[in-house]
Amino acid sequence: MKPPLEFGYTNIRGEYAVRRVMPDVIYFGVTDYYTTPQWLMSGYDVDRDVFRTFAMANMRFDCPRCRDHDAAVINEHKQDPYSRG
Repeated sequence: MKPPLEFGYTNIRGEYAVRRVMPDVIYFGVTDYYTTPQWLMSGYDVDRDVFRTFAMANMRFDCPRCRDHDAAVINEHKQDPYSRG
């Protein structure tokens, strides 16, 4: 199983946290919370034990913890980009 994607995220209430998510799908659309069409990523939040949708515009990959973690994740996914785990 591949490791989760780790990123900084500011939710709709303006609260920032580092999130760890097993991505499922990336799409352009809307949700009940994000009513303006935009790029969204749905996936399983491993820390909160729930399936969530994230606005990609609210994601940050520049936190120190994220940079180190995601370099390894990106390299692993490059080896087998079509594997889902």
